[in-house]
Amino acid sequence: MNNRLLLNAVLHEFVALFSIEYITCIKYYFYYYYNYYYYYYYYYYYYYYYYYYYYYYYYYYYYYYYYYYYYYYYYYYYYYYFYYYCYFYY
Repeated sequence: MNNRLLLNAVLHEFVALFSIEYITCIKYYFYYYYNYYYYYYYYYYYYYYYYYYYYYYYYYYYYYYYYYYYYYYYYYYYYYYFYYYCYFYY
């Protein structure tokens, strides 16, 4: 009888300790799992943030490039217009 009570006490203690360890393990598993996804979405957010501004500046770079290109040929056109005007005038 005493052996049986002792066995029950040992098993009860073992189950209690195992449960505590198991809950602690699950707690840390979800803690690291949460942190992993937190930093994953943090990286993901800044990746698209960078991607957005990259194409933003890319777009404006080409916009001003063609803007400059347009006015360059505009100037070029009027330069030759003035040149031929002076040529035929004089």
